[in-house]
Amino acid sequence: MTVVLPDNTEARGTVSAIGRSAERKDAGAGAMGPDVGGTKMTVTVTLDDAAAVKNLDAAGVRVRFTTETRKGVLTVPVGALVALREGGYAVQIPAGRLIAVETGLFVKGMVEVTGNGLEPGMRVVTTS
Repeated sequence: MTVVLPDNTEARGTVSAIGRSAERKDAGAGAMGPDVGGTKMTVTVTLDDAAAVKNLDAAGVRVRFTTETRKGVLTVPVGALVALREGGYAVQIPAGRLIAVETGLFVKGMVEVTGNGLEPGMRVVTTS
């Protein structure tokens, strides 16, 4: 996992403990945001290099977890997917032809695709 510190530097870490109780985050009147109505648990992260936080006593951080990694796959922008009337998806090449695709992992605006006729480096039409 990666811990993003307040100055946007990154430090690698490992979950070393997970609390045994969950606490509901109640939203006050008019409260908005990604945490409203969620559940809160205490998770302890041990950094691989403690020197990365030597100047901090306390600070808010972001934690990024990698749930799955795939190498050697074809990806296209999510905006390149065309929903097919009969179900499923396709991508359109600049000449206008549609190529049916199966989708895989979606990450940061990109999607893994497989399909007959797809080749690395092939151009596809996408939203602007």
